[in-house]
Amino acid sequence: MKYAILGPRGGINRISETEPQFVQEGHTVVEITDEQAATVQAGRNATPKVVYFWISGRLGSYAERQAADALAGMSLEEIKELKLLELAESAKQEAQSKLTTSDGLVFHTDASTMIHVQGIKGWFTATGNNVYPNYKNADGTVNNLTEEMVDNAISEYTGRLYDIYSVRYAARKQEVEAATTKQEINAITWS
Repeated sequence: MKYAILGPRGGINRISETEPQFVQEGHTVVEITDEQAATVQAGRNATPKVVYFWISGRLGSYAERQAADALAGMSLEEIKELKLLELAESAKQEAQSKLTTSDGLVFHTDASTMIHVQGIKGWFTATGNNVYPNYKNADGTVNNLTEEMVDNAISEYTGRLYDIYSVRYAARKQEVEAATTKQEINAITWS
């Protein structure tokens, strides 16, 4: 463990191996991990220099400090609304990330691609063919798709959406709604 000496606005001014007995007026001392101390030191040695702040019990950047200052003037309900927007954006990004199916195929998951995949499903029925030839995957490879592969992709994508929105986002939303302090809200992350 090490000790960080913080300035009046939470900026980490220096790191000490031992707990300082005296600090300048308006400054405080917090205990930090060796890993956090190494992060602060690496920031000091970087070009350009990175200054870290102690924000609600953790290391944060200048931008995070500014965000914390902005949140300080907001009501709990306003902060909850912002947190829900942040979580919804994280859910959307994950939902739209590439999907690798159990068959090893890599699909884009934007709406137009998923509509195309649904169209391929209909193509099997309309043509009576067993294989959709030369489908270009999101990773650039080309595969011949069977109806089973397409069914798996649709099923796995639907399962992914259910997990993201109906399970994980719903759980995070409940946590936000149940939070009674700004610190509780800030501690909620997308995972």
